[in-house]
Amino acid sequence: MTPLKMLAVLSLPMCFLFQVICIRAVASEREYNEICPESAFSTAEAAALPSPSSYHYKTFEQILAQDYDALDPILPPTVTELKRRGAHRHWHKHSTFLDHLLGVHNILRLWDQSHIVSRVGLLHSAYSNSYVNLALFDPMDEDERSDMRLLIGELAEEIVHLFCTIDRQHIVVDTILVDEGSIVDGGGIVVPHLRGGGEEDIFLSQNMMILLVVFTMADVADQYFGWQDRLFGGAGEKHSMLFPLHASDIENNDGGLRHHESTALWPGMSKPGLWMSYVSELGMIMRKTLESRVRYKNGSNNNDDNSHGEHSDNDIYSHSDSKRSSKKNSTKNGNGERSVLENHEFKIPPIFDNCTRVLLRDDEAKARDLYWSVIMEEDQHLSSQTQTDQAIQILQEASKLNPWFFECHVLLAQKYLHMNDNEKAMYAAEQALNLQMIWGTAYDKRMSFDAWVAWTRVLYERARDGLGWPSNSWEVNNFGMVNSE
Repeated sequence: MTPLKMLAVLSLPMCFLFQVICIRAVASEREYNEICPESAFSTAEAAALPSPSSYHYKTFEQILAQDYDALDPILPPTVTELKRRGAHRHWHKHSTFLDHLLGVHNILRLWDQSHIVSRVGLLHSAYSNSYVNLALFDPMDEDERSDMRLLIGELAEEIVHLFCTIDRQHIVVDTILVDEGSIVDGGGIVVPHLRGGGEEDIFLSQNMMILLVVFTMADVADQYFGWQDRLFGGAGEKHSMLFPLHASDIENNDGGLRHHESTALWPGMSKPGLWMSYVSELGMIMRKTLESRVRYKNGSNNNDDNSHGEHSDNDIYSHSDSKRSSKKNSTKNGNGERSVLENHEFKIPPIFDNCTRVLLRDDEAKARDLYWSVIMEEDQHLSSQTQTDQAIQILQEASKLNPWFFECHVLLAQKYLHMNDNEKAMYAAEQALNLQMIWGTAYDKRMSFDAWVAWTRVLYERARDGLGWPSNSWEVNNFGMVNSE
C-alpha cells in the first residue's frame, strides 16, 4: 500500500503536517543523502531511515491527543482508578508514577504489541516489585486482585502479579543479557520467588521471557535519564544498573555498591542517560528468539513447501510453548495453577531498524556527549556563523554514531533554519518526526515528549514554507501554531 493510500484508511483525522510527510514518503536514504551529503551514513554502518506505518501515524496521534478510548477502552476507567489510588501524586524518576505507567503502555501500543502486553505495561508495578515500592494494589489481598482483574482482565492481572514475585533485574540483566541462550533456546528457566522462604520456585516459559524483554525495553526507555547513570556509576559513569554484575561484584558480594553514588542530587543536569545501547541489545535478543521459533516451527512442518522462506520485518510471531518444552509457564493463584501465554503474538519493535542493529555503548556515549556539548554551547565566544557551522558538524558526527535519537535531528533542523537553509532543515525535521513516531518517548527528558513533538512540527512547517529563521526574538517567542486536520 502506498503512503497516500495508508492515510485514506485512517479513521482518525491526521495532522496536515504528517499528510505532507507521508505523501513525500519521508525521503529515501538516497534522497536524504543527496540533500545532506555530510549527514550520510557510511555504507558499512548505514542505518535505514525510519519508515512509520499507517498504524504508527494513527496511534501516535491518539497518544498525543490522550484519546484513551481509542487506544484501549479499558484506559479511562483504569486511569480514573489509578488517580483515586494516588498514582498522580507519587514520584517516579523524572515524572509521576501515573505518567510512567501511561508512558510504558503508550510505547508498547506504538510498537503494535497486543492489548494484553500493553495492559501489563500499564499496571506493571502497581503491586510493587523488585525495583520500586509503589503498591497501589495489595498483591496479598484477593479483593484487591479482583479489582485489578476487572480493570485489565484476568490474564494481564496474572502476569502483573507474577512480576511482583520475581527479580526482574536478575532475570533480564544478569541472565538473559549475559546468556541469550537462556531465552533463544526455548526451554524456559526456573527462578526463585522474590520473597524466598518457603515459596515455590517459578518457571518462566520462553513466551513469558519474551514479554518480559519487550516490556523492559519500553520500561527503561520511558524512565531512564542521566541521574540514574550518576546514581549507579558515579561521576565517571563507569557502572550502570543496566550492566550485568561483574565477577568482582559477585566475589565481593556487594552487588556493585562500591560504584554507587547514592547522594547524587536529583535531577542533576538531566543529561540524557545511556540506555539506548541496552535496549538495542534486548531488541536483538528478542528478534533472534522470535526468528528461532519460526525456524523451529517451519522445520517441524515437513509438508510446508515454504518452511524455509524469508520473513519480513513486520511478521507477527505466534508461539506455542508446549511444542518446545514439557513445562508450562504457570503462576500460583487461588484456583491453583493455570497456563498463561500458551499462544501469543508478538511484533518486532520498529526501533533500531526493526531490532536488526545493536548500538555500542561507547558510540552512544560519544554521540550523547557531542550532542550535549552543543546544548551547553561551550564556545559562545565564537562568531554566530562559526558557532553554527561548528554545531552542525558536531551534530552530524553524533547522528552518525547514534542515528536513532531524534533530538540530534531536531537541533540540526534548528541550525539549518538559522542559516535559512530550509531544504536541509525540512529533511532533518522529517527524520526527527519519524523517529518520534516509533519511539514514543524522549532521549533528552529535560522536556516532555509532547513538547519535543510540537517544537519539531513548528520547525518542519517553517522549513516547508520557506520561512527560515527570524532575526526578531519576539517572533521566535511567539512560535506555536501548527496546521491541523
